Order: sequence, then C-alpha cells, then structure tokens
Amino acid sequence: MYDAFRKITVSSFDKLHAKIYIVDESLAVITSANLTYGGLKSNFEYGVLIDDAESIKNIKRDVLDYASLGHIFDKTFILKIYEESQKIESVQEKPEKERKDTELKLLIEQQKKIDSLFVSRYENKETRHSIFVKTIMFLLQKHKHLTILELYAFVKDIHPEMCDDSVEYHNEKRWKIEVRQALFFWRRKGTVLGNGPIHHQTWSLIDDYKAV
Repeated sequence: MYDAFRKITVSSFDKLHAKIYIVDESLAVITSANLTYGGLKSNFEYGVLIDDAESIKNIKRDVLDYASLGHIFDKTFILKIYEESQKIESVQEKPEKERKDTELKLLIEQQKKIDSLFVSRYENKETRHSIFVKTIMFLLQKHKHLTILELYAFVKDIHPEMCDDSVEYHNEKRWKIEVRQALFFWRRKGTVLGNGPIHHQTWSLIDDYKAV
C-alpha cells in the first residue's frame, strides 16, 4: 500500500468488518471482498457499486468519522508490528505436536507484547480522556439520545482495550468513570445535556434535546 499510494492512513479496529472502497468520490463499492488476492481474484464475493454523489459523500463521512476513533499508525510502527508478528508466525507454521514448550511460551509472550505495543502507541499519541471525549461526540451525533448504560456498551465495543473491567477506582470500573468525565467535558462546554440520576441518565446533544 505504501509503495502504491502517495498518502496512506492506517486506522485499526478489532471489530470493524466492513469492506468499503471509495474511488475519487465518484464511485463506492460496499462488498464482502477483502483487499486480498482471494477477495479480489479467486473467491466468490458479492457487492454493490454506488455512483450517487450524495450517497458516496455520506459513506465517506461515515468511514472517516469512524476511522478517526481507531488506532492510527505510521509506517514505522507497522513495520515494528510486522517484525514481532514474524516470530509468532514462525511458531504457528510448525505442526502443533512439534512445538516445544519454550516456543509455546514465546507465542504467548509475543501476542501479549503486540497487544501492549498497540495500547501504548495509542495512549502515547492521545490521552485516554481525549479518546473518550472524541468517541462520546461520535456516538451522540450518530444515535442522538443514549442512556449512560448504552454509552458504556458502545464505548466498550469501540475501545475494548481501554475498558478493562479489572481496573477499579473507588469500587467502580475506572473506564466508566472516564466515560462520564468525557460527558461532563462536553456538558461544561454547553454541547450535551444529561437527564436523570447520575447512573441512569439519558444524554443528548443540546440541539437534539431541544428538538424533542
């Protein structure tokens, strides 16, 4: 990809499964096909070609808005992940019965190392607070009105690596406190409004709340 295009942005999500290809804002393809030899050449795939300008504009906005919440990585970091993953691949290529205990230990250690590299890279680029703030705004713009429980569920779906239920503060999950802090940030700015008891509030953008 880096060899083929002048500008590349890589955004990674654990659960993102959509395949969308947009060409010069004039064509869009939504398809089952991955950007692989199998997906584009040898598999039986299915997709829809769209040439309606307004639809393409909406699709592009959805993709870019969602991508902005993900792990954004540069080429240097991707090469580092590739190097570490090669160590995993060297063990996985062996038949399971032939793997030594030391190799299995290496497999587990390398998987943990890659996970920690992803998290540390993400959190070094942005603070946890700024990530949650951005995610809250994305969700409220999409869904208009969300209860705090719905927000918790959506945030955990988007950022499972940041929502560790084992980390607590004052007998509460730390990440849930951080989600509320992100909501309070937008409330102080006069952008969102929450109604109801603190653990059962429904949150809306101010304009959407007034429209109800």
